[in-house]
Amino acid sequence: MAAVTVFRLNKASQRAFGEAPEIFANAQFGRRKKGYLLVLGCQVAIEFDRSTPSNLEQFYSATWGIGAPFETSDQSIGSGIVERYQSWMSSLQEVDDVAPHWITRAELNVFVTSSFPPPPPNRPTLVPRRRPPPALPQNFYGHLPFKTRTRPQEYFYRFEPWPTSRKITVGNPGVIAAQTYASPSSELRFLNTGFAVVARNALPSFFPAVFRYELQPSPSTTIYCGAVVPNFGQSGGGVEVYFPSQVQNHGPIAYPVVIPPL
Repeated sequence: MAAVTVFRLNKASQRAFGEAPEIFANAQFGRRKKGYLLVLGCQVAIEFDRSTPSNLEQFYSATWGIGAPFETSDQSIGSGIVERYQSWMSSLQEVDDVAPHWITRAELNVFVTSSFPPPPPNRPTLVPRRRPPPALPQNFYGHLPFKTRTRPQEYFYRFEPWPTSRKITVGNPGVIAAQTYASPSSELRFLNTGFAVVARNALPSFFPAVFRYELQPSPSTTIYCGAVVPNFGQSGGGVEVYFPSQVQNHGPIAYPVVIPPL
């Protein structure tokens, strides 16, 4: 039997990752006694081995692959797709020995690209022609080179792979956790599917970021910003922002809108 490679973090670990800095949007690194894992959305951990593609196929079949009712990016979140996600996540083996472990973006690139990435579930014959190139020097990853402050009535968007966020507090007042990534409103036209988010933000994720939060941080909030460089075989080319400190949203944060994966 193939080893289980996709795990669900227990509640204590989820809280710990929710308070830890992100390396990329939704991407963190975890340490456990048996080794290291990629952690996505503070809730799911991935261990890379040959069974990962079958785990991804199971995910897609359990969520979007069985007639999901959402076809456009304008529909609000509904109980059907959330229940499917929750059911799939509940089926994962829970682990309680994973702790946040900080590494640089270049180091995470080495970890993730040390083996062939699995193909997407809807096209299993798609494989890379050659191994990914070696990681670029660490000093190349000069992301977020600029610092500025938010303006009145300026909106940002946060895309996540799971229906419940550990970085965004929904409600009134809404809260954006410290050390969290998002996208400016100018990116919204390009980020119209979950996999477009993964590609344009060059994320080390096989799961589409389909849950979109609208954020309006208080004016004069400090943010860092910059362009997304290609990484993990993804195109990059987007613009990302980073909230170094916890931010009060200007008003409530609503439950996320669901966008299509493809």
